[in-house]
Parts: sequence; C-alpha cells; structure tokens
Amino acid sequence: MAQPRLSVADTALLVIDMQERLKPTLPQWDRTLRRIRALAQVASILKLPVAATEQSPGSLGPTVEPLRAELLQTGPIFEKTQFSAATAEVESWLAAHGRTNVILCGIEGHVCVLQTALDFCQRGTQTFHCTDAIDCSQPDQFSGALTRMERAGSIATGMTSAIYELMGNAKHPAFRDCLRVVKSGLSG
Repeated sequence: MAQPRLSVADTALLVIDMQERLKPTLPQWDRTLRRIRALAQVASILKLPVAATEQSPGSLGPTVEPLRAELLQTGPIFEKTQFSAATAEVESWLAAHGRTNVILCGIEGHVCVLQTALDFCQRGTQTFHCTDAIDCSQPDQFSGALTRMERAGSIATGMTSAIYELMGNAKHPAFRDCLRVVKSGLSG
C-alpha cells in the first residue's frame, strides 16, 4: 500500500497553541519555535494555507511574537477551548482551501497535538506530525503520544523532510529560498 505523501496541492500547515504563558514549561521551546517559524516561512513561499490555534487565550495569552505577526500575515488564528485543534472552524478552513493533508506542529505534544491528530485521522484528514517542531512539558509522555498518533494513521516527519518533500525537486523554483529557511530553522 502506498504511503501518503506531502504535496503543495493538498497540504496545509496548522500551528497549535504556541502561546507565551506556556513557554516556561517547555524544554525545547527555542528549537520548536525556530522550526515552526521555518515551516511557516516555507509555507508562505510555497503558498500553502497556514493557520494557528490558541488554547483559551484569555488565560494562556496570545501566540508568541514574532510568530503571531508572521502567522497573521498568512492566515487566521482560531481560538479554542477544547484541546483538539480539529474544530469545526479549522475543518471548514481546510475544506475551503481544498486540503486533505495537514502538517501539525506546536504544543503540547501529549495533549493538544495528540488529540488533534487523533480527531483528524478519525475523520479522514491525513496528518503529518512534525516531531522536531512539537514540544511537550512532560517529556516522559511524548514518546507515548507519538506512538498513539502513528497508530491512528498520522505520519511522523521532520521539518527538513517535510520541506524537501513539498518541493520534490532541487530544480523547484523556490529551492534556494527554502534551503535558506531550512538552514535558519536548524541553526541555534
């Protein structure tokens, strides 16, 4: 059976709950933020739809800057109270863009990202969880969350892998721009 692939024609990026008040609890915050910003920049270059969610922003604050400003230039930020980001609003947004694949990144890996992947997979949306662009305040629970996502049908990928798969060829007209972004996402 052929494994689903990422393509520009049917993929969107969803950034989950990268909020200021959660930052102190996350051991890989800087790396995660750097990689998410790289994914968002490449999505913009390749003209992929990009959206974000904020979990109870009245309590947890908005998406961290400068990511919030960058995301607002490319797509909506949806507020939510349920842990899963697979809300009716997000699903409508994906449908409006004709997207059947979604790259998931953000926090928390063992709660909101996990529940989002489980819900999307159950409803027939193919998810790709970007393991190096997801963080978890309880690292001992991250491995189990990744296993559950994969068993549900979500496909593990990494920032670099996803970006190169979306381009598909070193002759892609945006290759040099994307390569520069990949390098910035890996440095630090």
